[in-house]
Amino acid sequence: MSIHMRQFDWRKAILHGIDLAAENFREHEDAAPYTAMWELLREAAGISRSFDAPPRTGYPEKAMWPETPDEITPWQRQMAYLQGTLDEVDHGEPPPPMPSAADVTRAEAVLDLWHRHALWRGGHPHPHKRAIYRWADGGTLGLAIRMTGLRRHEVLALRQRAAEQMLRAIL
Repeated sequence: MSIHMRQFDWRKAILHGIDLAAENFREHEDAAPYTAMWELLREAAGISRSFDAPPRTGYPEKAMWPETPDEITPWQRQMAYLQGTLDEVDHGEPPPPMPSAADVTRAEAVLDLWHRHALWRGGHPHPHKRAIYRWADGGTLGLAIRMTGLRRHEVLALRQRAAEQMLRAIL
């Protein structure tokens, strides 16, 4: 485990995971110790998805590209509607709130655990690790089943094993 992760307050993170598991509890699920870690992984995947990828090098800068409709600000779109150049205004959804520094730190720690300790077999990642992460990242159980070709109970067992391995790594 990296030095940064040793200094991380795992007790506080697990308590947060327990709160998340209580919020997302469904009647058909069982409340087990691994569910807190699974909820932390789901949260971490969502937080990592909220950040843009690092800038690519060797390509033209954004300022060199022509303006596209995506670059028009909501204010410019509203003004175009008021001036009559647009027929209707697409209000769209507001962007999700930026995660706090504590959320980002917790997500980094959980993702580090995921990459280093969950679903490794013989020094190589388990062949279905990507499907389990995709499920945590907002996919469905059905998607994970289709990606792996396994049965429902086998995919659920993989999820449980991954979360338990992450828990064992911090204990």
